[in-house]
Amino acid sequence: MPPQPLLLAILEADTPHLLSRAVSPPLPSLLSLTGHDVVANPSSAYPPLDSIDAILITGSKYNAFDDEDWILTLVEETLNIQQMHRDQVFSVPAGAELLASTDKCMNHGFLVPKKVITVQGHPEFTEDIMQEILELRHESGLLTDEVYQSGTERNGDHHDGVFMAQVFVKFLQEQ
Repeated sequence: MPPQPLLLAILEADTPHLLSRAVSPPLPSLLSLTGHDVVANPSSAYPPLDSIDAILITGSKYNAFDDEDWILTLVEETLNIQQMHRDQVFSVPAGAELLASTDKCMNHGFLVPKKVITVQGHPEFTEDIMQEILELRHESGLLTDEVYQSGTERNGDHHDGVFMAQVFVKFLQEQ
């Protein structure tokens, strides 16, 4: 029996349908694509997370920190996990595939197919764990009053740690 196609939601943050047109014809048995124009329809463009396997957000000419409705909604609708940038991975191991990179974190996540998946964030951190880390790092002088206050205010906001754990389990089960 052929494998089920991957249900991929493409959140189009600039040029709608370009990626859909590029990959649809050669890969219909491997991918089931849906395009979602998040710029034109910020309040209704997002599919329910339980109806898809993965999200791809296209590149954009826009600044991710602009105060635009569609950008604010995109931030709210995509995965949120706890971040604590004290430790870092300096290099990707041999045989691993880099998943993401930013200016602040060169190795934001990597994958060794069927063996390892990592992300920079901490989906395992609860609100209590985050508060304890914030307090310890503030008391030791690692966090300024401003950074500590900002982290404390955001701590307790919704985060997708449980969902990420479910994704990791599916990965380990090769689903």
